[in-house]
Amino acid sequence: SLVKGAAGGNPTLRLIYDEALGALTGRIFAEDAQGELIPDTPVTRLLVRGWAVMVEDMVLPWVADPAASAVTRDELLALIGGSLPTLVGALADPA
Repeated sequence: SLVKGAAGGNPTLRLIYDEALGALTGRIFAEDAQGELIPDTPVTRLLVRGWAVMVEDMVLPWVADPAASAVTRDELLALIGGSLPTLVGALADPA
């Protein structure tokens, strides 16, 4: 409901959503405070924020109807878990 409300233009819900997304992004960087896995730069912060939104867009429809996606929970989790390191790696090696 929060994601839909924020996307629908409700300014209060948008503020709450942005704060929650910022907190999630901050936690990812706090867990790797030395930047060993994900360097804390404006580019990686933007990438992590985009990744979090992508994850929401993958998880919400799956939760609503897991059978319709033809993807198991474990497959979804593997995709989510593997995608962030892959995206960060693409920054380091823009081939």
